[in-house]
Amino acid sequence: MKKNTRNLLNGILALSIAGGVLMSNQKAGDEFSLYFGLLHAHTAISDGSGTPEEAYDMAKSHGLDFFAVTPHNHKSAEFGAKADRKDGVLIANDNALYNGSSVKTVTQKFASGNKELKVKPLLMAARDATDDDFLAIYGQEFSAISKGNHMNVLGIDEVIKAGNGNFNALVDRLDQLDSPPILQLNHPNVQQDLFYSGNKSSTKENMFNDYGIDAGDLGPHFSTLISKLDKYVHLIEIFSGPAMQKARKENHHDKYPHHNDYFFYLKQGFHISPSAGQDNHYKTWGMATDIRTGVFAKDLTQESVFEAFRGQRTFASEDANASVKLNIGDTFMGSNMSATIDQSLKIEVLIQDPDEDKEEAIITVYGGLVEAEDSKKATNVKQSSGRLIEETVEIGTRSIVLDQTATGDAEFYYVVVEQQDGDRIYSAPIWVNHPKKNVNQDQASIDQSTKQLFVWTKNKRSKVYHLKNCPSTQLIKDTNRQSGYTAPTGRVQHNCKIESEGN
Repeated sequence: MKKNTRNLLNGILALSIAGGVLMSNQKAGDEFSLYFGLLHAHTAISDGSGTPEEAYDMAKSHGLDFFAVTPHNHKSAEFGAKADRKDGVLIANDNALYNGSSVKTVTQKFASGNKELKVKPLLMAARDATDDDFLAIYGQEFSAISKGNHMNVLGIDEVIKAGNGNFNALVDRLDQLDSPPILQLNHPNVQQDLFYSGNKSSTKENMFNDYGIDAGDLGPHFSTLISKLDKYVHLIEIFSGPAMQKARKENHHDKYPHHNDYFFYLKQGFHISPSAGQDNHYKTWGMATDIRTGVFAKDLTQESVFEAFRGQRTFASEDANASVKLNIGDTFMGSNMSATIDQSLKIEVLIQDPDEDKEEAIITVYGGLVEAEDSKKATNVKQSSGRLIEETVEIGTRSIVLDQTATGDAEFYYVVVEQQDGDRIYSAPIWVNHPKKNVNQDQASIDQSTKQLFVWTKNKRSKVYHLKNCPSTQLIKDTNRQSGYTAPTGRVQHNCKIESEGN
């Protein structure tokens, strides 16, 4: 989308709003401006190509309002990478490539020979690329696909040290930070991570612990997982890739959008909204396809955009400048509302697209009850099970597409738009009777700080576990460190010698 088009739309909207107060003909959500960007990309400081500075410049030149560069945090980031991206340059090996104070010259050690590359550290590149019309976001892609999948950690100033798959250690560290980052569930795959039913032992071993759901990490019950993660996880990647694309792909439609994962995690209780990322590994930042994350924010500053992420005011689109707004009465998408049993819920939608105004689009409404489950007994539920109605509406016109009756229980609703050219847009949900809870407490309202935290190594040769302050825990490598409020089965407590305070 061209910048002047977005500014025109936001300018017209501003005329209808006085001091951030909605006029009588406006709906909740109309007080925000609309911005488009992407939240997942790589450069040569992990397993990609080019520099962060180049990435931001290219994204800006292709009309994006915001763009995130998210290198892998771990030393095995280049495992499986092709020769043209495998050079040994990683933020895990040299933290200064992430948060250093000066430009560095690094040696890229390719199989074909060495090359010198000047790299402006990521945080510095983001700071220098940000201006009134562009927000450069920085972060990291945590963990490995074989260790519970990837999470983007946006806005963190240090290189993450928690070992792959150790989501408990990640949360422990995030809890210590003054400025909490934004977490995104990257390219989720519930089918492979939780519901694999084959007999291949390597797949069984590697493809579980989806975002920390294993017992001994943050699971095995989703209520426990969400009690730890819901304060940080706000986004889920609906459209991802094509990660290895080396040139622009016209009229791209994602063959495998992650809508079933979106629906599944909403049913488990997460407060998340859709995003899109090209996951670029080559120099195609912002131009590989037209997929975009749309966000409704007060302005184009990191503070406001991150506030919008935390408020789940996003959508994922295959059209570079199309948007969707979802309202139920005075509640805008990303928010929770209260409703009594049998209360009327008028689901209202507005699609906007400067290129297709007054054309028709198909709206499908989905909804479901929030019912957190034990991951070992979870239902393999699909988005199709929550389909409520399909309607044809006019782009540019607000339409009430469904008058639903509230159940009185915790539930959610969102819409999927399909335009005539096949482009799809996934809205954020509106929750009913499902506010965010005190995330420092578990589902049984037990203060975890009063419970005993145990620590152990994931090395299977060890037969012991430790109390949190046991001096022997200092001998456990970060990559092997595990912790939890339930002692691991098959091990005995170590004879920990803990000095009392004041000694």
